[in-house]
Amino acid sequence: MQKITDEERRWHQEKINEHHILSAGSTITYGKEALKSIIIINGGAAVALLALVSQVAKGSHGIVPPLSIALVWFGGGVLAGALATGLAYLSQWANTYAIGGIVDGSMPDTVFAVITWVAFVLSLVLAAAGLGAFAWGGWTTADALQTFAWSSSCPSG
Repeated sequence: MQKITDEERRWHQEKINEHHILSAGSTITYGKEALKSIIIINGGAAVALLALVSQVAKGSHGIVPPLSIALVWFGGGVLAGALATGLAYLSQWANTYAIGGIVDGSMPDTVFAVITWVAFVLSLVLAAAGLGAFAWGGWTTADALQTFAWSSSCPSG
């Protein structure tokens, strides 16, 4: 069995560190794109729904209140996505200080480590809430449109 020299061990560790840095960078990029998508899909749905409500309101149909509820869901999805983005930034900022203690040889600051994990978990929860708001807003919109179409096709009398 061949022994690994200290130089080979250091080279191997450097390659592992390079891989971790590249992986962390791509993970941040994917997360950033996902959060932007949450904001864009909810914002786009809200704008489309506003355009629909403005047209429907001219005829003063009874469909406006249910669509207003869907608009609140889409707006909440935008808010959740924006808050998740801010918390993701806070998590990365705190993580920089937590890791700084490891790199310079001291122990990581516990406060920054806790902030990192709390902000990270809250960011994930808010991102899931943003997706849930989009789904619920879409369902509410579809239900309102279906109910309106059904009531419009029934003879009144």
